[in-house]
Amino acid sequence: GPTVNAARGIANQVQGAVNNFVYNFQMAVNPQIVKSYASNEKEFMTSLIIRSSKFSFYLLFIIALPIIAEVNQILMLWLKLVPDYTSTFTVLSIVIILITSASSPLNIAIQATGKIAVYQAVIGILLICILPISYALFKAGYPPVTTYYVTILVEITVLFFRLFFLKKMIQFPVIRFIKEVIFKNIVIVIISMSLPFLMLNLMTENIMRLLVIFFSTFIWTATIIYFIGLNKLEKKMVSDMIKLSFNKMKF
Repeated sequence: GPTVNAARGIANQVQGAVNNFVYNFQMAVNPQIVKSYASNEKEFMTSLIIRSSKFSFYLLFIIALPIIAEVNQILMLWLKLVPDYTSTFTVLSIVIILITSASSPLNIAIQATGKIAVYQAVIGILLICILPISYALFKAGYPPVTTYYVTILVEITVLFFRLFFLKKMIQFPVIRFIKEVIFKNIVIVIISMSLPFLMLNLMTENIMRLLVIFFSTFIWTATIIYFIGLNKLEKKMVSDMIKLSFNKMKF
């Protein structure tokens, strides 16, 4: 109905705005992944894929977590009158793009091999399945939010199928990806969520809480990512970038 369509439209706007935040980063890395494959630099390509997946997720998660925590207040300030399902749709839309952000570099690597006929067919079928599965569940009486849960499950399945294809094509280290990207992302999400949701329970809903949660969550999440999500080389890279930025500001 109109209410659900309105909620879906608003959620898509938020999804697009958040997704644009990491789009330029991925566009800068993608040509390097293709070039490293063409040059047969498999180890460098592997590092690029893993690093791109990690940093894409981290960049999105840093801004996504405070939005998820304060989604109701943000929507109220933005829209005044919030359609039913909007908050839930928005949160689940952000979850979907967090999953796809970690999965997209795998897709670019597979595209670089040129061996994509079977891959495109399998991934295409999986993604198309979202529609009939959602329709069948709607007919069975499930609520509108069901289609988002279906999409999340399909996107997770797609991620693992991409890992499977990349393993077959270039002997990509799947276990390494699971340890360095998937496992670390899960740990970071669990730890990072503790602060904003503790503050939600301790503070009254108002603008002050919104601002406090946004700033404190940003610093908290960035700190967790730095100490848990980054290896020594990546920490040095980040530290050098921060030092360079401060030096430019001083100049």
